[in-house]
Amino acid sequence: MVPRFGEVARYPLRDPEWPVKLLLGGVSLLLASLVLPVILYTGYLVAILRRTLRDPSDTALPEWFEGFEKLLLDGLVGYLVELIVNVVLVLVGFPGILLLTLGLVLGLSGQGQPVFAATLLTWPGLLLILIWVGLLYAFSWLLFVLIAQYTASDDLNDLLRLGGVLAAFRANFPDFARAFGYYFLLNLLASAITLVLVCTIVGLILTPFVAFYLGVIQMRLIGLAFYGAREAMRPINVG
Repeated sequence: MVPRFGEVARYPLRDPEWPVKLLLGGVSLLLASLVLPVILYTGYLVAILRRTLRDPSDTALPEWFEGFEKLLLDGLVGYLVELIVNVVLVLVGFPGILLLTLGLVLGLSGQGQPVFAATLLTWPGLLLILIWVGLLYAFSWLLFVLIAQYTASDDLNDLLRLGGVLAAFRANFPDFARAFGYYFLLNLLASAITLVLVCTIVGLILTPFVAFYLGVIQMRLIGLAFYGAREAMRPINVG
């Protein structure tokens, strides 16, 4: 069962070695322009899923260099899946961005009927972008639920089994809904914190560490909800 918000938010701090583990995670995102650190970061998030699915009562964070080959493999799988999904999302968002850009350019150029052009193009573009942002949240969540499904079986085919994910949602919808609500709230908080931090150089450096902290919590939430769904779908022995 997904616990209360405060308990979830404190999860990364319950490990006695949390400063070192969070430091390494923040550094991996600080070096995100390089592919290998991002793969390691993704692999670490998958390791949190594995630990939670194995024993949800285990609140220790995974070791960074324990089972390093598996960390790399899981990270590569997650990175490639995420890359494909991101490319699709960019293509889906392109019409809205194009309409919004054209509307603003024509509206500010003063050519012809700028107000009419801005209204005709900008508002539909803005609406499409808002829909796109909603899809970003939904698909980023769905992506890691699919990865949780793969993590539970180590079968790459589970990355494509949307039916299994839908069955998990139906089996434990209250926990998934609570987890998604927490995820949305955490992202709002992260956005507010980031806006404050980027105003200074020190804050800009701290931003990846905040992002890693939130990523750890997100994986814990998905792991707990998926674990509950697996337990709910387990066949009941009747003698």
